[in-house]
Amino acid sequence: MSNAQEIQPHLECDACGQTGAYVWGERTLCVECYAEVGSSCAGTGKSELDSSNVPPA
Repeated sequence: MSNAQEIQPHLECDACGQTGAYVWGERTLCVECYAEVGSSCAGTGKSELDSSNVPPA
């Protein structure tokens, strides 16, 4: 079974306000902001996005 996410063109990124975002738990993030958050979680063993790692809007 796949857990593929689909971009939601009407949603705004919580971090930067760009339209076209993915829903990740309680956050919506564009590809660029997700990449920043994902890279900061690499190697830490975190399985979910930590909202403290998301840059403020």
